[in-house]
Amino acid sequence: MLIALAQAKVTTNLERNYEHFTELLERASRKGADLICFPELFPSSVPPFFDEPEELAERYDINLIAGFEEEGYNVCKVFSREGKCIGVQRKVYTARSERYKCGKSWKVFNIEGVKVGIVICSSLWRPEPASILREKGVDIIFNPSRLYAFLAKWWEHVP
Repeated sequence: MLIALAQAKVTTNLERNYEHFTELLERASRKGADLICFPELFPSSVPPFFDEPEELAERYDINLIAGFEEEGYNVCKVFSREGKCIGVQRKVYTARSERYKCGKSWKVFNIEGVKVGIVICSSLWRPEPASILREKGVDIIFNPSRLYAFLAKWWEHVP
């Protein structure tokens, strides 16, 4: 399985965010990727996308992991290349400063025979998620995150 990881920078220009999102999907598809994973809560900041993640996965013939806000949770949804929602992983460990509710379990998603786990952002800082997912037999763990916005300040000062 060929995997594309997209660490897309979100701006206040929602139209540009959407264009960037579809450009990344198209590029990954053109290069033969079977799966693309976007950052935490992306493209939830891109309103036009809300109506069509299934359509875009099917149009670009690619499995898709994308971030959303849903019912007070920070979630990642998994879409098949056929345009079906395979499932939803809620962020389990949230920071005190976050407004999201905590999810309760770690799920395993079968994407074309590959067992995938998703640990959203800072939940990966704890040892339990990886141990639990390993026990469940996952082949790969994705960590969709927006930490670049927070950590970029530190990286800019590294010589």
